[in-house]
Order: sequence, then structure tokens, then C-alpha cells
Amino acid sequence: MMDYTSLEAATGKFSESSVLGVGGFGCVYKANFDGGFAAAVKRLGSETQNCDKEFEVMIIDCLLKIYRNCPFKLLCLDCRY
Repeated sequence: MMDYTSLEAATGKFSESSVLGVGGFGCVYKANFDGGFAAAVKRLGSETQNCDKEFEVMIIDCLLKIYRNCPFKLLCLDCRY
């Protein structure tokens, strides 16, 4: 978990030059952290009242895309049988 101040510093205060893309829920920024670590940071639009739900849907959608493109599938094994 990161605090907002660290994200703000890593994205140049969410500057236009750091924007990687814009989606339905807000902008995605390139963040450069100490030690050469880079990440994409999504800043949700504050104009919506359902930010928590929109964030949850976005995360689930991303995880499903990763899972679908995974070269192997996770198996659920139940040792009771």
C-alpha cells in the first residue's frame, strides 16, 4: 500500500506528461519510484459517486484478462474425495 503523497511525487503531481492513457474510470499515469521501479497508476475520476464499486469492477476485469491469457490454469483440488 502506498500513500497518496508518494504516488503524487512519482507521477510528477499527476502531470499531463505522465499520462499513459484515459479510460472510463479515469487516467492512467506512469509513476517512477526510487530505485528505478516504474508502475502504472490509475487515478479514479472524482466526479463519480461509485468510485469504490468502479474500482472493484476494474480490478476484477483486469484479473480475468490475466487469467484468460495465462498459459496454465489453476486447478482446485479437494482432498476430501
